[in-house]
Amino acid sequence: MRRLLQRLFAFILKLYFRRIEVYGQKHIPKEGPVI
Repeated sequence: MRRLLQRLFAFILKLYFRRIEVYGQKHIPKEGPVI
């Protein structure tokens, strides 16, 4: 159960950061993404 939760959490984090990267590249100048 714990391992499943860890895997799910890691997956969500990966998606989240990938989305931030893409969003930052498209919309934000060189300063980087603001969260």
